[in-house]
Amino acid sequence: MKIGNACRRGLGLASFIKLLVVSSLLAFVPLLRSAHATAVTSTLTVTSEDTSGSTITGYYTVLFNSGGNIVDTGFTPVSFTVTVGQTYTVLVDDYGTFQFVRWSDGGTDRYRDTGMITTDQAITAVYADITAIPAGDSQISVGTGDSFGEISGYYTTLWQNCQDQTQWQNCVMVDECFSPCTFFVTNGQEYQVAVADYGNAYFAHWSDGPLDIARFHDLTVPTTTTTISLTAVYLVLP
Repeated sequence: MKIGNACRRGLGLASFIKLLVVSSLLAFVPLLRSAHATAVTSTLTVTSEDTSGSTITGYYTVLFNSGGNIVDTGFTPVSFTVTVGQTYTVLVDDYGTFQFVRWSDGGTDRYRDTGMITTDQAITAVYADITAIPAGDSQISVGTGDSFGEISGYYTTLWQNCQDQTQWQNCVMVDECFSPCTFFVTNGQEYQVAVADYGNAYFAHWSDGPLDIARFHDLTVPTTTTTISLTAVYLVLP
């Protein structure tokens, strides 16, 4: 009888301990769920304006996460809910005759890295009306394409004093953008336009001549206001 009672007491204690462990785990689960559900968020606001500082609206905006996946989209002004501690990329698009030229706090890449989110952010995209050419200026419109048609997003630069590219110390980069894009230039001046390769797409030639295979395209802007259109043709490898 004593042995039997001891066994029963042992079984009872083991069951009691097991019950305590299970109860503790069950009590901890809601805490885990609560911590997961209360991720801290902030607001990322994107607005747009013209080069004179006047507000313009309705420009398509895309928010990407750090993995390059689309999180949300909208039209300026737009506010995105973002998670503190994460990084994002914002892309703004052109519309009509208005073309993105820069961000108000610097930077000409239309793909804008937010950095790690720590608090609310507000950024402004600046657009220029490419039909409004300043007096005494012309515009150089640069596009990119391959054998199937137009392609876009290729890094494009505007230079001066780069006719002899062996003398790099004389070269001055005037502006930069991603195709298709437009540069405003001074009438009567000489410039060079260059494009960069990306991925499996390689510059082949300029559209104004199959033999014009120089990556730096020389051109002289007329003394009267005009628009110069260039297309860089790429070879896309499999």
